[in-house]
Amino acid sequence: MLKKSACLSVFLCVSSPVLADQLELSNGDTLQGKIVSMTDAKLVFSSPVLGELEVPMSMLKSFSSDETIKLQLVNGDVVESVVTSEAAGVVEFTMAEQPQRLRMDQIVGINPAPIKPVQWQGKLFAGVNVETGNTKAQNVDIDVKTTRETARDRVILDMRYEEDRSEDSTTGDLATSKRYYALGGHYDHFTTDDIYIYADARTEKEATANLDQRIKLGTGAGYRWIETTNTRFELEGGLSWVSEQFTNSTPDEEYTALRAATRLAHSLRSDLDVFNDAEWLVSLESSDDQLFSMDTGLAYQLNGHISLEAKLHYDWDKSPPAGNGEEDVRYVFGLSWGF
Repeated sequence: MLKKSACLSVFLCVSSPVLADQLELSNGDTLQGKIVSMTDAKLVFSSPVLGELEVPMSMLKSFSSDETIKLQLVNGDVVESVVTSEAAGVVEFTMAEQPQRLRMDQIVGINPAPIKPVQWQGKLFAGVNVETGNTKAQNVDIDVKTTRETARDRVILDMRYEEDRSEDSTTGDLATSKRYYALGGHYDHFTTDDIYIYADARTEKEATANLDQRIKLGTGAGYRWIETTNTRFELEGGLSWVSEQFTNSTPDEEYTALRAATRLAHSLRSDLDVFNDAEWLVSLESSDDQLFSMDTGLAYQLNGHISLEAKLHYDWDKSPPAGNGEEDVRYVFGLSWGF
């Protein structure tokens, strides 16, 4: 008797004419319950008997709803309406108070998740070293990098400032031995999920190394080689125009250069990341004009926003201003705040 009652209850849940959304399957079966959503041609349906199901749209003859649902159409429009089953592969809904028929293959989503607003994300890094006693020195490093990315384009802005001051052994005053500024902007337009074209602009100044100003303007293409939860690796190549002005007797110059660049971010574990950005410019006019820069390091996350970073700035100029060496290596330790 108990088994018969249970079977009857199941039958009533499936077949009784209570208000419910309904799926008509290609094999003639009918399911009643609640349409939850649909993405990637798979409809999520909640049945009071069978629980939550994932039904391929290819298995549906039609469907209907008792309450308003959102239909995302192939042309990008989103319609809110009660849906009724009209015929095999066809549903009917109301738009502007007029009934409209729609083929099911024109529906790409049901109750789509709200689109998150595109926001700027980035981090502010600060490293400060102060020495007192027999030697007095102050070293400051500030890096700011922010990114705004959508499915089809990306903007990257960055700023870098370095200053070293040490005590003059003759006067006892703190003298500036290094002051470096850099400001850059980068725009990517994705033609596919992995390939993009870019425009890049950057200006640098380091008067303490006789560099009054360096401007780099470039364009080219990039490829997103790896894109996983833990790793992002990108390659870029193109042409850049470089203009350099100096504060000493070194002649100012302009040239066109080949540009190659990489961008790597990898999570070694949930709280430890490694990063590496590198760029190499080679003049098309003289192989003596070459510039290479690299920013690499480790970031250990202390909490949701603050990380401890250890990194290396490396810059190489094959033809530096008179009185300067080719390499500039800087080891930096500090804290970064993510936003």
